[in-house]
Amino acid sequence: MACAAVPELCVCVLFYGEDEVSLPLAQRVLNAPMRELAKQNVEFRFGFNAVGEKTKAYVREAAAADFHRHLWVEPESNIFKYPIMRRMLH
Repeated sequence: MACAAVPELCVCVLFYGEDEVSLPLAQRVLNAPMRELAKQNVEFRFGFNAVGEKTKAYVREAAAADFHRHLWVEPESNIFKYPIMRRMLH
């Protein structure tokens, strides 16, 4: 049985706020160059801190389509920037 290759790069993206702010950010960040990067040996870590449902749905859909090697960090409530960043990195 072959082992999965260790990723050459890890890209962390932290989303925060209501859909009016976070959805346009998600649409800009998960663009064509990022989708091309996802074809390489890259791991993506998506963090959601107090994010709206439309943003979560958009990122879930994008991850299912293009970002197959990914990790979700989604606390139940707002844990603020630095604690969620620590969870994404460790």
